[in-house]
Amino acid sequence: MPNFTVRGFQGVTLVKSAPQYNAQTKIYSFVTEYQGTEAAVRGLEAQLIADGLTYRTDHQGPVWSLFVEVPEQDIDENLDRWEVFTESTEKSLFEIPEVVTEAEGYDAGLSEGEPTYKQECESAASSVAALIEAEPNAFLVVRHLRAGVTGWQVDLIGLRRTRRLQAGSVASYQISLDTGLLIYSTSQLNVPPEVAFALPATPSDISDLFTWGWRKRSQRVEIIGSLVEQTVELLFAPWSTSLAYEVSTDNLDW
Repeated sequence: MPNFTVRGFQGVTLVKSAPQYNAQTKIYSFVTEYQGTEAAVRGLEAQLIADGLTYRTDHQGPVWSLFVEVPEQDIDENLDRWEVFTESTEKSLFEIPEVVTEAEGYDAGLSEGEPTYKQECESAASSVAALIEAEPNAFLVVRHLRAGVTGWQVDLIGLRRTRRLQAGSVASYQISLDTGLLIYSTSQLNVPPEVAFALPATPSDISDLFTWGWRKRSQRVEIIGSLVEQTVELLFAPWSTSLAYEVSTDNLDW
């Protein structure tokens, strides 16, 4: 790179400038070296302090050097990254929709004190004969229990959004605790079309006790220099809206 005098600071010459990436701060920048007299370098130094830039000085005899790191955030500033992933969880045999329906019908005809559908199945697993095995699904549940199988693995869908903004342009990045109790439909997420394409259709309800939807499971705010990085993670699963959670009437506020 050819040398030239920096306008406004007579006697200061730009020697070289090279791009670099800081893996820790995730910031792109240019490291630029200037040389000149002490007075000229000190004048440039005052301007860099006013601009809030990181720099260091060095000198050998009358020649002073100043190295300044200038962030170039146009490359990585308004990062908005979406991730769709799966994770596995264990579900009880008694959560199978057909078993839930059969259990509700069976328990509805019981008198007070009689063992429930679930209790009968668990008792039958260690018994030679049991009346509950006359129920078609209970027969299969008991066979699984006798084999030591208490549940089955299902995959749930997760959605993670990470965005990075200038701290001064973010109106609010406080972590919200109340929204973790709300369940959102896919249409309430307002995700881009290319993200919505990867999201699953809503399955049939297990029972009227649960509603499929998205719940905000975790949030993280990371301050990186002059940037704020926010990560919000949702999980698509059947949630108990009859007891623990509530169906949201508003769109999700990321």
